[in-house]
Amino acid sequence: MIFQTNRCVVREMVSSDLAAFTKLHGNPKVMDIIPAPVLSSEQCMKNLHGIMDNYRSQKSNVLVWGVETKADKSWIGTCALVFEKDNRIEIGYRFDPEYWGRGFGSEIANALIDFAFQTTKAHEVFADVNSVNSNSVKILEKVLSFKGKTENSELGVTDLNFALTRDTWLQNQD
Repeated sequence: MIFQTNRCVVREMVSSDLAAFTKLHGNPKVMDIIPAPVLSSEQCMKNLHGIMDNYRSQKSNVLVWGVETKADKSWIGTCALVFEKDNRIEIGYRFDPEYWGRGFGSEIANALIDFAFQTTKAHEVFADVNSVNSNSVKILEKVLSFKGKTENSELGVTDLNFALTRDTWLQNQD
């Protein structure tokens, strides 16, 4: 276990997560809003093995974990930390649409922020989101501060930028 919230356990991914991982990353409803390509079963298997290899190598700047419910151990999605060279950490999450609208996104986003600041020396946690991804925009408005928007010419979308400094996070801990 990496960390837990009131309703979830965040843990390293394992081979037995492949079916659920493939269902998530093969779902256009999930991937189109990012935007990212829908992945085939073979691509998902390669990605999952790469994620698990990163745990052992400890050389990757990206850590992706599985999220499951405490209540029934259902695998509901992934969350991630991306370590940037400028001492900033990006947070990310993806959930099976069956679990959208139940507060899991906010719960995990808050926990990722706390985990990042409690276990690293990062001076800022941030997230960028496609402006049409209204559910994630609402989550990030709750847990981070809006910083602006940028045109993502690579993906052809407008990203909204959110961030929180360590100092602000510490002030909010009181």
